[in-house]
Amino acid sequence: MLQAASSATGNGDIWPLERPEGMPAIQSLEVMCGKDHMDVHLSFTHPFEGIVSSKGQYADPRCVYVPPSTGKTFFSFRIAYARCGTKPDLHGQFYENTVVVQYDKDLLEVWDEAKRLRCEWFNDYEKTASKPPMVIADLDVIQLDFRGMIRMFLLELYWNCH
Repeated sequence: MLQAASSATGNGDIWPLERPEGMPAIQSLEVMCGKDHMDVHLSFTHPFEGIVSSKGQYADPRCVYVPPSTGKTFFSFRIAYARCGTKPDLHGQFYENTVVVQYDKDLLEVWDEAKRLRCEWFNDYEKTASKPPMVIADLDVIQLDFRGMIRMFLLELYWNCH
């Protein structure tokens, strides 16, 4: 039986090592970093039937972002920093989460992918947030007092009628 499997692939391997033709591939992967989460936008070249989840978190439904047999080409999902294996940097400069793209709904295979997604914060961002507070009195204030405008209109209407 082992021999039959070897000859079936044509190169002596039991399992093929190359991605089968027509199999979806990641076309784009975008991450938007939020204060307590990251928003992920993932698109494939063909309809995707596999699973996308955080590494080691498949048992938690909140950490399975694309369930099996969805058949779409575009997915958007949110990964919270407080769960799903998201790890903070000890110095507070980044959060990262490893996402597994499993192309088969049941099996992990050679061509499956793991992507480490990282949201980083550098000193440049912290410097702008640590400046002294702005004094409101120094701003040019444009007053928008809607109640006052209504009263003026009613007062004007009163004087014009008498």
